[in-house]
Parts: sequence; C-alpha cells; structure tokens
Amino acid sequence: MNMKKVLLIVPPFFNLIGYKSFDMPMSSVAYIAGALKKEGFEVYIINADNEKHSYCPEKEDAPHLLFNNNEKQKFIEFINNDNHPFWNNIIKEVENISPDIIGFSCCTPGYPSALVLAKKIREWKKEIPIVVGGVHPTVLTEDV
Repeated sequence: MNMKKVLLIVPPFFNLIGYKSFDMPMSSVAYIAGALKKEGFEVYIINADNEKHSYCPEKEDAPHLLFNNNEKQKFIEFINNDNHPFWNNIIKEVENISPDIIGFSCCTPGYPSALVLAKKIREWKKEIPIVVGGVHPTVLTEDV
C-alpha cells in the first residue's frame, strides 16, 4: 500500500504580532497526527506560529494584541503581502515535504494566515486537497 503523506499546518498569528510561541503544535493537531499515524499515514506538522518561522518584528514595530488603527493597518498590510519571504519560506517547507493532502487547524486570529498559505499552496499544486478545521471553521462555517 502506498502510504499517503499528510501535512498539518498551524497558521501564524502570534508570530505576526511580535510574540514568540512554543515550538510545539496545539494538542488538537497532535491528536489528529496520532490518529492518522495509527491508520498508516505519514504525517508532518508545520507549526508556523513558532520561533522557527519567526517573522516576529521588533516589539516596538509589531502590532499588539489590542490593535489600534495604525497597528491593525500594519497587520493587514503584512497579511496582504503574500510575496513576503515569511510566506515563501513556509511554502518551501510545504514543497519539500510534498504532501498528498494538507490540513489547517486554525482559530479565528489565524484564519487570515491560513487563507494566504492556502492560496500560495494552490499556486504551487492546484489539485492538492486542502482541509480546514479548528474553532473558526467549526463555529463560523459560512466564512470558510
């Protein structure tokens, strides 16, 4: 049997607003990875919200969790700049893994990043199945 490669991605949010995150996936992603491995899938995880993928602007330049209008604008500009090296570095990792299917696990703050990455993944490999799960798509299904 040909073992399928599954890539699970945690899209960034805290990284983009100047906060460092732990270098481990959310427990929900780890549970999914374990269940998939048990069923014979080859599983990879990219936690794009950790230090390895750090865009992490200097604290004084980063938008903060409680956005004012200027900080919100900086965040939106970054999200809309899908040619930033930050996004391209993550896509290079995706290409190196060369998965058969991709899953995103995201809560609402990470959803815009998931959209950027999904768009770039589609540019790389249009036919790859992409699944989105987590709090945001569960609660706000009409947005997904």
